[in-house]
Amino acid sequence: MKKSFLTAVMVCCICLIAHAYTMYGGFSCKENGETVARIELSANGRVEMADYETGSSWSGTYEIDGQPAPGDTRSITFYINGQTYYGTYLWPRSGKQAISFDGRYFEMSRR
Repeated sequence: MKKSFLTAVMVCCICLIAHAYTMYGGFSCKENGETVARIELSANGRVEMADYETGSSWSGTYEIDGQPAPGDTRSITFYINGQTYYGTYLWPRSGKQAISFDGRYFEMSRR
């Protein structure tokens, strides 16, 4: 019984890992033409965030639900300091990729 349960748990974990996806690039939130916050995604699943208005910064990991493609909107989950935060990863058919998070819109500024 234990062996079949462990096998089932391992299969579920593999399925979850297979559906998590990462991207990379820098995303900027601008107000009145000035960058007020940034999100840096690394291909290895790390994230760095900075809020220039408050002088705060955070780091952690992230994952995107499924592999995004042009025209897609996907959930993005950030894991920072033991907390889980949710946002939306947007990849329009035309224009720049973006992240909507914490009431802000971060547009890709570099890849």
